Amino acid sequence: MIRCLVTGGAGYFGDLLTRKLLERGYFVRILDINLPADNYPGTEVVQADIRDPHAVLSACEGIDVVFHNAAQVAIAIKKALLWSVNRDGTKNLLESCARHAVKKVIYTSSSAVYGIPKTNPVTEEASPAPVEEYGRAKLAGETLCREYGRKGLDVTIVRPCTIM
Repeated sequence: MIRCLVTGGAGYFGDLLTRKLLERGYFVRILDINLPADNYPGTEVVQADIRDPHAVLSACEGIDVVFHNAAQVAIAIKKALLWSVNRDGTKNLLESCARHAVKKVIYTSSSAVYGIPKTNPVTEEASPAPVEEYGRAKLAGETLCREYGRKGLDVTIVRPCTIM
C-alpha cells in the first residue's frame, strides 16, 4: 500500500486530493494546523504547523509520497507569514523527507511565480518573474525543491493557477 502525506489537507485542494487518494486505497496522513480529526474518516491526522520541524519530521515517518499543499495564501497581510510558511515550512518538509528517505515529493507552487507573463500561453520556458510577495515566497519554495532535488530527493513542482 502506498503511504501518502498531504500537507494542507484541510484546504480546498488538499481535501479533494485526500478523498481521491482514499478512493484509490492509499493510506493517507494529513498534516494541517486547522484540522478537526473527525472530518476525515479513514485518515491519520497530524494537527500541526508546517513550520514546526519536530511535528513535520514525525509526520513524514513511514511515508512514500508527500503532496505538499500547505501554504499561506496571497491575501496574507503580514509578508513575514508568507515567507515563514511558504519558504521555511517547505524547507522543514524537504529536510524531513530527505531524512526519512521519502520516495516522491509533489510541491504545489503557483502560477504567481510568473508575475505578468510576457507571452500567452505560458510554457515551461517562461522565466519566473513574480511581482508580489506570495509569488516570490512560492518561488523561494521551488528553489529549495531544486536544491533538495540535486541532493537526490525526487521532487516534482506543479504551478497551478488559482485553485477554487
